[in-house]
Amino acid sequence: MPDFLVIKKQPFSADDICSRFLFERLTEMIRELREKEMVVVFVEAWLSGLTEREKWLIEQLYFEQQTYAYIISSLRTKHGVSTSKDGVRRMKKAALEKIFEMAG
Repeated sequence: MPDFLVIKKQPFSADDICSRFLFERLTEMIRELREKEMVVVFVEAWLSGLTEREKWLIEQLYFEQQTYAYIISSLRTKHGVSTSKDGVRRMKKAALEKIFEMAG
């Protein structure tokens, strides 16, 4: 068989394969991190445009995943605000409207 038809294979060691896999995985993770860092920058900017109470409410609902019962109780004890579930919903809606306006 002519030499130009012979496919020469280079042997790869387990270390080569592992290194390549780790490099590709690390590259992908760095890309994901950069994307998530940008999300964090935007979320922090939006939250900074809210009042302290609105910020606390959004953090409790979306980041801490607290229940309305917990939020109503905490508003009463921590913030001196007596409200209902509908009141919390109205506060949430107002805060989200501010965020949507900032997000443009």
